[in-house]
Amino acid sequence: MSQSHQLSFIRIYDKEVDPDLERWDELTNDEAIEAAFSYKIAWRGRKPVPISTKVRAHILKAIKRMPSFNQLCKEIKQRKAYRRFCHLKSKKDGFCPATLTNFRQDFSFRDRLTLMSIFIKIAVSLGFFQNCLQLHITDSTEMESPCRWEPIEVNGCKVEVFRDPTASRGKRAAKKGKSRFLVGHRKHSLAILLPNNKVVTLISIVAPVHQQDVHFLLPFLYLAQALELDVKYVVADLAYIDSERKRVAKEKFGVVVHTDKKVNSCLPEMVDQRGAPYCIMGENLQWLGLDQKSGLHYYGWENN
Repeated sequence: MSQSHQLSFIRIYDKEVDPDLERWDELTNDEAIEAAFSYKIAWRGRKPVPISTKVRAHILKAIKRMPSFNQLCKEIKQRKAYRRFCHLKSKKDGFCPATLTNFRQDFSFRDRLTLMSIFIKIAVSLGFFQNCLQLHITDSTEMESPCRWEPIEVNGCKVEVFRDPTASRGKRAAKKGKSRFLVGHRKHSLAILLPNNKVVTLISIVAPVHQQDVHFLLPFLYLAQALELDVKYVVADLAYIDSERKRVAKEKFGVVVHTDKKVNSCLPEMVDQRGAPYCIMGENLQWLGLDQKSGLHYYGWENN
């Protein structure tokens, strides 16, 4: 029996095979991760746990929705599939929860961007975004927090704050059976539309719920540029854009932001079903440009 047939025979009868972890194993490039974070490797005495293994442990925790690093370390020792995914040869090769906690604390925002860039490039190389429409969508999701007060002492005085100190109070859109106000956060996401009409989230930012959506469009474009994402068109809610940010998005990032028209928008009388204006003789007009000072669109005929 050849080695390839022997491996396939083992995989069929291995009860510890996990399809989700196998898929993530294809998307994880250990060499790229080790090369990108080689400056973090410095030790005396016992060889530390590889950076790629720590990253894989965090991926495992997120996939299986484990509540803590303590639970993660116990599961890794008990399950062979988890050890194989983290590239641990035996139970003795495990690590303590403090190792992962310290790694997470030392992982800066720039490090997170670097790691995201590695995974996005791998997905591109595997054809994940092949024939993609290059149409990006930005939207927000409300994340409610327990609305409880907790007293704290500030300069000798007791002040009541939310149990979650990062949460805030804000409004949300009218929804049946829900209050117009909530306490918590709002997750803003930049996603991409695939040819099968599925939406895949690329970047997410979590902020207190009272923060206005308009402050997050340009940061998304900065992050997309840092991650080398090819963003050309963005479909956004009206709350994400104003005239100044729309101009910056076009001039600085080369991104066209599409929004629905406002309810109180005044359209010309002579427009067709598509919203394009035409002259009194019935001829369609061409868009000639936008006046940056007045914000007016000009239509007419180009002189050949």
